[in-house]
Amino acid sequence: MHAPELLGSYPFIPVVAGDDDLPAHPLLGFDLSLPSLLRIPTLRVLRMRETHMGDQRWCNTPALCKLDVLEVGSSCYESPDSNRVFAERILQNIGNSVKELSLSSSLASALSPVGGALPSLRQLRITKLFPLEYLAETLSALSHSPIELLSIECHEDDIEDMCYALEDFLNLCAEHRREPIYCHLKHISLQPVAETSNVSSSASKLNTAVADSLSGDAAMAIQRVQQYLQDIRFSRK
Repeated sequence: MHAPELLGSYPFIPVVAGDDDLPAHPLLGFDLSLPSLLRIPTLRVLRMRETHMGDQRWCNTPALCKLDVLEVGSSCYESPDSNRVFAERILQNIGNSVKELSLSSSLASALSPVGGALPSLRQLRITKLFPLEYLAETLSALSHSPIELLSIECHEDDIEDMCYALEDFLNLCAEHRREPIYCHLKHISLQPVAETSNVSSSASKLNTAVADSLSGDAAMAIQRVQQYLQDIRFSRK
């Protein structure tokens, strides 16, 4: 068993048993924990979804690879705060080379090492599992990364809440006009996961073509954010 610390411990996360007869990996041997993947020099894409990421070895496993794409998910067996701690631990260790990041866990705005640890980040994707109430705080934590594309997924029923959260983030941007944050941001994509289409925007304008096909409250929320983006654009001229 490669996660014995979880066996019989709260919050009683399911673990795999009966794996004692697995042959040794030619590079990793019998150390088949998730952090051991970092010892594969050719690894460029790592996606971890809906799994427990609380292994302490994320802190001290040397990263022999240079990841281009990283997805940090969350565990339904852990609290948002615990998932946040796990995500921050991983990013601090292996975020230096990451160009594309997908997040299902929040980050703390006061955690400056995370922002400093992602100097190559160009694309940020917020998944449908992300707790929207932490959106502004998480975007603040990454405010000094050179993000060009921000993609936010959410269920159609959550679009209005997502727009409010996005407005909180835009308020933050407006408050830092003298020291601009997200100055590389070129495109914002809002993606209702239950729809075949999405709502895209430049950093200064939202396209409301898809908003017209959404429910009244959702469409109004998107139009409100569109107007806000336009106001910010004109105020910076």
